[in-house]
Amino acid sequence: MVPNDQPVELAGVAETLLMALYNRGSEAQRPNGLIDDPMAAGVLQRTPYPFRERFGRPDLMHPLRSLLFDAEVRRFLAEHPDGTVVALGEGLETQFWRVDDGRFRWLTVDLPEVIDLRGRLLPPDPRIRTWAGDARDPSWMEDIDPSRGVLVLAQGLLMYFREQDVFSLIRTCAERFPGGSMVFDTNPVWAQTEKGFRQSSSYTSPPMPWGMGSNQIGEIGAVDPAIATVTPLWLPRGRGVIFGLVYPLLRRVPGARAMLPMTVRVQFRG
Repeated sequence: MVPNDQPVELAGVAETLLMALYNRGSEAQRPNGLIDDPMAAGVLQRTPYPFRERFGRPDLMHPLRSLLFDAEVRRFLAEHPDGTVVALGEGLETQFWRVDDGRFRWLTVDLPEVIDLRGRLLPPDPRIRTWAGDARDPSWMEDIDPSRGVLVLAQGLLMYFREQDVFSLIRTCAERFPGGSMVFDTNPVWAQTEKGFRQSSSYTSPPMPWGMGSNQIGEIGAVDPAIATVTPLWLPRGRGVIFGLVYPLLRRVPGARAMLPMTVRVQFRG
């Protein structure tokens, strides 16, 4: 637990993990919350950071995204209960405890300051291993045994990379983990920005130079011959006008679908 007099200070891409925690933990605190995540709610309560002042009102994007990634992890574990899940740029995501089957292995890959913060705020587990560094450095792949199955997650990360770095990372994973898979989310092309988005009076997001629409998904399949299939995935239905009505409606319309945030599952050849 972080002492109350020890503030959390992060900047740039690393700070975005606090927004994700804020939105997920706030949703978990609701009596009718869509995500069951008491650990995130607890971490949010004891983290000395001005969440609301910095990020404004919480929204459903991050909780719904986490639910989608949870479903993908459970799908993987149903076939590979002793497999390895690698979470790139995991931040303060508490997914391990939401999906734990008591058997799989977990590798967290994140920046050193984030690994340190996770160590202060989240409990250890003998099946969780950490690697401190840039996810684009393939050194984190060295001690992973692909024979039991590997799922690589990149939740809320790749939009901060350049396209060539994104494709290089996917290519390397496809070649290093035959039979494995990778799941990542994307911003639509219109959301690409070199300056970031002003999201509240006191917070502007980091630059997000990479984006992709569902009409461009074939570009992922062409990255490497080791890629077998590429499947677009969509957020589950939420509540309210945006996530309960507008988003579910737009994802049914091909032209509009390309304008929405999307998650992608990439299956590698065995």
